[in-house]
Amino acid sequence: GDAASLGADERVGVLHALRDAAEKDPWFRNALWVSHPFGPLARADMAAEYEALLRDPHRGPGHASFIDCVFDALQHGQSMPTLVPVLETWVQDGSEPSDLRVGAYKAWKRCAGFVVSKALSWLQTIKTGATPDADDELCGALLCDLYPAYVAPALIFDHWHIPKRQSKFGRYRWFWDRALWAQTPHDGFAALAEGWWRLHPAITEVRDYDAAKMPSKVLTAALEHAGDHASDATLYDWLGLCLDEYGSSRLEDQQHTVRAWLAERPDRMKAVTAVGLLDTRPDAQGHRPFSKAEARLHG
Repeated sequence: GDAASLGADERVGVLHALRDAAEKDPWFRNALWVSHPFGPLARADMAAEYEALLRDPHRGPGHASFIDCVFDALQHGQSMPTLVPVLETWVQDGSEPSDLRVGAYKAWKRCAGFVVSKALSWLQTIKTGATPDADDELCGALLCDLYPAYVAPALIFDHWHIPKRQSKFGRYRWFWDRALWAQTPHDGFAALAEGWWRLHPAITEVRDYDAAKMPSKVLTAALEHAGDHASDATLYDWLGLCLDEYGSSRLEDQQHTVRAWLAERPDRMKAVTAVGLLDTRPDAQGHRPFSKAEARLHG
């Protein structure tokens, strides 16, 4: 039924019934993960009850399932600012399951009003390791909320790393695989390329699926959105994003796209080649090797 019509005592009774159901069967929701129906259970006059539930040290077999319901209610219910400290404790507690920590983060946004400075602090401490994030789920949730308004395209790759659990496609991988490209403003793709170029020398030897695919994604997006406005020297640098430490192309499945973009702009191809020749040292006879410039064309 509709919990919005219930009194405070009745809503507390529903919460306790959910707790009992979870203890009997931790899978009682049976993949019914729609969260908004729990919202009416969270009213401002129940803050003390919710704080007691969140501070309860009991960890029975159904605890995680029940607390998941609690966070769903807080995410969609009335704001309760007094719960911010206990929610922040949940977010930062690396001993709790990652889904519950992300649930606490969503509830925190509702109760705290999304304090950007705190979210940025969590992102930074995840990067340094001070805040545990064993499967990158909290990092992924933060990146989706902070980019690009509070973490600029030029700096976003400061928070990129090989996923800690490479078999998991969660929030972190979702951000880098989908959300990054959808959320980047049109004028931000050049900054993305510059940011990746700044990190490129440190990762050329990494052998990882995500690391192998990212440079080609960055390059093709930069060419599409900003290539025609980039200087010849900048374009030369961007085309080097997908070269490995031996100067070989690592464009993966984007080689045709890049070659087609260049083929439609023969003057830019000549200009890139000229930059490449000037970037090489002449040999004893004064000849400049063409291979370095040619590699940028990904032929």
